[in-house]
Amino acid sequence: MQAVTRWWAHQPGPARATALGGVAIVAFAIFGLSLLLSGGGEPTEGDITVRSSGGGGILQPSPTAETVSRVTSGRRDAADEDDRPKPDPNPLNRLPLVRSLEALKQYGEPPDATFARLRIPSQSVNAPVAARKVGTDGAMVSPEGPAEVIWYDLSGWGMGGVPGGGGNAVFSAHVDYSDPVPYANVRYQGVGVFFNVNKLSPGDIIEVEFRGQSLRYAVEWRRQFGENDDWDVILGGNGSRDSITLITCSGDFDIQTRSYDARTVVRAVRL
Repeated sequence: MQAVTRWWAHQPGPARATALGGVAIVAFAIFGLSLLLSGGGEPTEGDITVRSSGGGGILQPSPTAETVSRVTSGRRDAADEDDRPKPDPNPLNRLPLVRSLEALKQYGEPPDATFARLRIPSQSVNAPVAARKVGTDGAMVSPEGPAEVIWYDLSGWGMGGVPGGGGNAVFSAHVDYSDPVPYANVRYQGVGVFFNVNKLSPGDIIEVEFRGQSLRYAVEWRRQFGENDDWDVILGGNGSRDSITLITCSGDFDIQTRSYDARTVVRAVRL
């Protein structure tokens, strides 16, 4: 120790500072090594544990007993449920949504709409026609979707007729539509094939392709009929003249009943 004291006394100031720095480094190294060997300073209880990684210490929360129980049992609490997207309980609302007749074409046409074909050149209408018989209850069923036309067999009532047969062939189609389309397996919201029928004027041409014939008719009149009007005028025909009648919804729409309170009717006679 005396030798060290004499050596220290003869050292200049800079040398003494360097020596003190070296001693401090060695002391800190020894202290750190002792902590690592003893495990001192690492929390072993509570909510935090220290886990080593290649880059140093990472603090991670220790799972509580409740958390472990929820994970192993598959239980979820209210907060968890709020984070999950809620599926729509109505499977129809998960169908693809189509908004135009042009887009609906990619799904084909109603498989039973093979009775005839109806065209309105001025409105670019070219629609398949399905046949429906009107029974003793008098119900005239609606078209299955927005793109098809229905021809009604009214022979049981002594009315109507087939295209080109000398009577009055009665057709109907939707003005608009907001429902599933069964044959296409899609939802539809948009205009129907008769959306612009209320714009037809006397002289406009309507064509019906039926049994290999192309029949041409010219519009004679267009009117709006209410529920209590004389429908015999519409369905009964035009005397002995070969004619067709187009019917579609119009007037005010009732949200509760999802129906219109009037009908637009167009009469056309064979050329």
